[in-house]
Amino acid sequence: MRPTLRDGDVVLLSVWRRPPEVSRGDLVAFTEDDGGTSVKRAVALAGQRVAILDGVLEVDGACVDEPYLHPRRLDGVYFGPVVVPADSIFVLGDNRTASIDSRDHGPVDLDSVVGRVVLRVWPPRT
Repeated sequence: MRPTLRDGDVVLLSVWRRPPEVSRGDLVAFTEDDGGTSVKRAVALAGQRVAILDGVLEVDGACVDEPYLHPRRLDGVYFGPVVVPADSIFVLGDNRTASIDSRDHGPVDLDSVVGRVVLRVWPPRT
């Protein structure tokens, strides 16, 4: 999730009642199939069409402004388009060149979402 988060960062989560209310752009924590927990950015919601064209994220045919991405961490990748199934979200890491995300394992079921990252607690950045 660099540059937004780094390995070892401690974050505070807002935990939701079921079903969770996820918005595009949220950093969400979710349980993976192997029981581990990941944090990724929700970039598309159920029913939305998502694609990456020459490194540019498109949702429902519109380019998405992603100011949280570092330009050197983008590459000329192409993906999709795919439509996000009901009760799911499509997640991507902010370090697109080294992220294992929905491009690899598919959309994340909302039932797997634990909460939304609201604050990076540790370490303090100077």
